[in-house]
Amino acid sequence: MQLFGIAAVAVAAVAAAADASLSVPLLVWSSADSVQLQGPRFAADPRSVAADVLAGLDCDAVKSVFVNWHGLESSDLVRLAKAVPNLRASFEGAAHSAHVSHFVGQGNAEPLDALKAAVEARCGRPLSLAPWKTQGSDSNDILLVELSNLGESTADDRFDALERDDKALERAIGSIAATHPNLVVFVTSSPAPLSSGAAAASVAEQIQKRSQPSASDPSIPYSKRSIIQKYAFFNPALFMGLSVGVLLVSFLLLAVRTLTSLQTPTRFEAPLKKDKS
Repeated sequence: MQLFGIAAVAVAAVAAAADASLSVPLLVWSSADSVQLQGPRFAADPRSVAADVLAGLDCDAVKSVFVNWHGLESSDLVRLAKAVPNLRASFEGAAHSAHVSHFVGQGNAEPLDALKAAVEARCGRPLSLAPWKTQGSDSNDILLVELSNLGESTADDRFDALERDDKALERAIGSIAATHPNLVVFVTSSPAPLSSGAAAASVAEQIQKRSQPSASDPSIPYSKRSIIQKYAFFNPALFMGLSVGVLLVSFLLLAVRTLTSLQTPTRFEAPLKKDKS
């Protein structure tokens, strides 16, 4: 699963979403032949999602399912990937999939509302949200699955909460697929609460920092770079390599010194003469 897009696309998306007040992951997948998804993307707003990611979506041929996974962060998909085997299997096993690491909305729009606006823009008609257990009484209904265990968890039980939500997601999607075999599933989250002094620009700035791969870029002042950008050539792998290299070189020098210290005798004792008397 590709989690990073092209840096230029990321910067352009962030610039277009200068008023963003949220940044959440977005996963989209479908096994229906009538769905063609474009991805992955590092960052995208509702307009780019509708125009690019969902460019091949046939709204009349599939049933849309929104999964609102409260508290889910992009880093969870990497650090705690073992807690969501069903999500990984569904996403990676789908015929068509797309991933947006940072989905941003306009103004104070909630992720779910921003995603609904993107799908409505693509479908060209207003849509409504309905709880998934009702299976949707209207063809314009989008089925909504709410996952709340992670949002109510603490740092200590985050892994277990993800596992519980993952199993709940599997049951919900399985039940919906029994009635609507042609599905397109959208998994997004609710944004982390911002501090009182935080603004939309700070969110966009954080996303832009992640899209700057080079520490030698002259457009980035040295004082503004993160520690990883300041010391771009130093990382855990390099540290371990240097440590092992120093140890091996020490052994080599010790062995060479031991070999060079070996010397042949400078004189030999005369053989003892036997007394013949």
